Amino acid sequence: MIDKRFRLFGKLSVMDVLLVAGVALIVYAGVQFSAPVSVEASPSDTTIIYTVELTNKRSDFLDNVLVGETLFDSVRGFEIGRIISVDSRPFYADAPDFESNTIRKGEVEGFSFIYIEVEAQAQITDRATSVGHFDVMVGMEMFVRTRDFASTGFVVRLERVQ
Repeated sequence: MIDKRFRLFGKLSVMDVLLVAGVALIVYAGVQFSAPVSVEASPSDTTIIYTVELTNKRSDFLDNVLVGETLFDSVRGFEIGRIISVDSRPFYADAPDFESNTIRKGEVEGFSFIYIEVEAQAQITDRATSVGHFDVMVGMEMFVRTRDFASTGFVVRLERVQ
């Protein structure tokens, strides 16, 4: 079975077999140890409300964001809640003021910050707040869409509804 050159059946090296077995063992251990922790809560245990801030949007963008629409993660397509309110505030940007040699914050005409408040059923554990398979965290960038718009923004507020 093993010849003088340490080959199985004259074709496979023993080292090749050990290497493949080692890689398989590493992959198996990686899958086992990176598996998600079991969750005790059921997916509809807690209602959360989180706010997504969309920056530098044209003022007419607000017309596309409709209260009552279902919001989806535009990358994976998961449903991540229902829009319950929408707010718009002027968009400000830093610009140099050459006369005083400073940087000043000024309003940019025709652009807005859009704040979308979303209600969702979530699993809350010590490790994460999950809406289905999607984790929601303050500071996290989100790629969101409805049938009327798609955009990117950041979660700026997250609260549990009692």
